[in-house]
Amino acid sequence: MMYFSRINLNGLQLKPSNDFMCDITGLFDGDNDVTLNDYLGDGASFGNSRVKAKEIEILIGFKGFGVEKEKQMLAINRIRALKGLIKLQVETELLGIVETNVAVIGTKIEDDLYITLKCTAPDPYLYTTFPKTIELEKVTEGGKTYNYTYNYQYNCKTIGNTGTIINDGIVTAYPVITIVGSGSNITITNKNTGEKMNIDYCLEEGIELVIDNRLSTRGVYINNEPTPSIMTGNYISCIEGENEFEVDYIGDCSVVIELQEAYL
Repeated sequence: MMYFSRINLNGLQLKPSNDFMCDITGLFDGDNDVTLNDYLGDGASFGNSRVKAKEIEILIGFKGFGVEKEKQMLAINRIRALKGLIKLQVETELLGIVETNVAVIGTKIEDDLYITLKCTAPDPYLYTTFPKTIELEKVTEGGKTYNYTYNYQYNCKTIGNTGTIINDGIVTAYPVITIVGSGSNITITNKNTGEKMNIDYCLEEGIELVIDNRLSTRGVYINNEPTPSIMTGNYISCIEGENEFEVDYIGDCSVVIELQEAYL
């Protein structure tokens, strides 16, 4: 069983807490949907597989008595009444703080001291709350030449950016890529996956280009405005381990990659 040193549900601190006792079951459990295609004879061939939504139970105990206990129960009832997804954060010694979104689908009163919230997590993965961030190094070409009039003349120019980000999670994750500066004909490549994206836009100083590859918020944004038409090619993923990125363009840009690693 996984030990949680910290549990927070929709901003309510459940562990450690002076008001509550708390534990969670099912957060690291999981089931797969597997599709098989029957042969005409014996057996079947593998079709595909996907991870199903998780079913989670949050057991909450009340430490208070009398009016204090009623206040604690009302705090839980506020969460029970919420519709839609709410954030669940936990902390373990190995993973640190990770989070997922859950919906409360039922409750069970154990006795006067305990209540169980039955929840579902549509996205079965747990994500790190502090993304890993790297700034890609600029790649230049040229150098300096000797000129009899001006002595040394520098003709070095930036032609792109490169760098490696390591996905320490156990599943494929999806980066957020931010580009600022001045540039055109932008191409982004993950050399480990072969995925390549082209951006047909003339980036200028003071403008921020963000490519959000995450599944739930995927899109291309210019100063926070969605601009999907400027992108062709593939959205970029980061497999487990090393992911070497190349960003090519005409101009001079800075490139930052953020990655939220994921766990089952």
